[in-house]
Amino acid sequence: MKTLPDYLRKGMKLVIVGCNPSESSVRTGHYYSGRNNVFWPVLHQEQSNSRALEYGDDRRIIGIGIGLTDLVKRPTRGVEELTREDFAEGRILLSQKLEEYTPRVMRSTGKWLRTVCAAEVQYGVQKELLYGARVYVLPSSSGQNASGQAERLTHFRKLAQLVRRTEKGARDSVCVKEIVMSEAFQRRRQCCLNRCTTESPVLLMNRPERLNAAEQRVVHGPAQFMQRCEG
Repeated sequence: MKTLPDYLRKGMKLVIVGCNPSESSVRTGHYYSGRNNVFWPVLHQEQSNSRALEYGDDRRIIGIGIGLTDLVKRPTRGVEELTREDFAEGRILLSQKLEEYTPRVMRSTGKWLRTVCAAEVQYGVQKELLYGARVYVLPSSSGQNASGQAERLTHFRKLAQLVRRTEKGARDSVCVKEIVMSEAFQRRRQCCLNRCTTESPVLLMNRPERLNAAEQRVVHGPAQFMQRCEG
């Protein structure tokens, strides 16, 4: 079966998940390449790129942390041609992709997300995480969708704000962990030094090589240092 490839990598800030490729997109070999599809112009306006984006850029935007995939990889002329079995298989495959690549935010359209959540969904940020990712539901970018360009652009801008907040939260979390680990390392370092220098200060003054040996025990990397001090 000929279909579109996934463009995914570890730690994406955003993954865009379509329902399934259209037959016209598979013929061109690119995502959202339909004549009336506004996906790329709207993404360009939101990203404020100096060069206009077009469907030929689909394999390049992974370089800025944006991935592309579909719930169902079988191409059809319309979503109505997909079967219940297509969606069931797609849910399993998508969960595996999200668990492997761990994107921070997932963008979807309401049409297929209802089949996954078994509930009505509204446009915007969803309360529940999906496989660990924040979910934002946008109107379809297809030209057949009744939503106007202004509404789509508004949602893309809100999506961009969510991505920036999520990225900032991830960076802050890393910084906090590094600070906590650094403080714990310093406490253990001092503890180890205290334990290593319990010999008589006079003896250490007369035998400086013993002090040097104690100091050498703490110049290793954190992992080795922790192992030594936990003994």
